[in-house]
This record gives sequence, structure tokens and C-alpha cells, in this order.
Amino acid sequence: MSDLADVVENRADLDGQSKNGRTVKNPGIGEWVPAADLVPWDRNPKAHPVENVAGIARSIKRFGFAAPIVAWRSRKQIVAGHGRLLAAQLLYREDPGQLLATDQPAPGMVPVRFLEFANDGEAAALAIADNRLPSRTRWTTP
Repeated sequence: MSDLADVVENRADLDGQSKNGRTVKNPGIGEWVPAADLVPWDRNPKAHPVENVAGIARSIKRFGFAAPIVAWRSRKQIVAGHGRLLAAQLLYREDPGQLLATDQPAPGMVPVRFLEFANDGEAAALAIADNRLPSRTRWTTP
């Protein structure tokens, strides 16, 4: 399996104008889209227990939505970031009107980086790389 950089190399960045008028483009993260518009991927390789989702929610609440969800543009299907979506949904259930980042245009939205994949195998490779590569590195203390 190739690493994350190899998986996404040569992928066209298809951030563009939304046809539904409900997305807001941000060059830093991609687009803010309604969380309800995204489709979870049934092949997601990582489980998200309740305590994991709660931890992600605490991080989003404290630091904002620092990392976007990655989704397959033509399917609106999440490839990486299922835990972030679950955490956002949890926070919106607690307070539907809250904003999760300083640049968020409206409540109920999540940041998404859209990519297009040639096939399910390519999307799976990105999902696995996104979940596995960070765990392969060593931590250093300052």
C-alpha cells in the first residue's frame, strides 16, 4: 500500500462552485456544507466508539474544526473524517445554533475537502492511509 501522499498525488482538486447554493467555498479547507448532505461510507475501516466521538467533540469545541472531512465529490460520500462528522452531529444535537469554527458561515455545517476517486479501491487506500499513517509515527516531547 502506498502512503497518503502517493494516494492523493495527481488527484484533481475539484473544489468548485456548488450547484445547490448551500455550500461556501473556503480555500483553506474546501467548502462548508450541511452535515446532513454527507453520506457515511459503509466501508469505513475505523470504528468510532462513543468515548472516541466524545473526545473528538471536546477537541472541536475547544479548538474549532481544525481538519476538514474528506469526501468523494460525485457521491458526497465520506472517505476520511467519519469521527469528525459524528462529533459535529453530537455537538449540533446539544446546541443546533452553535458554530464550530470562527470561519463557519452558518450552524449545521461542516468543513469538507472534496476529491474525486477513480474507484472504491482508491478511496479505501486514502481512508486506510488517513487512519493508519499517523499511528506509525513516534511522538517527540518538546
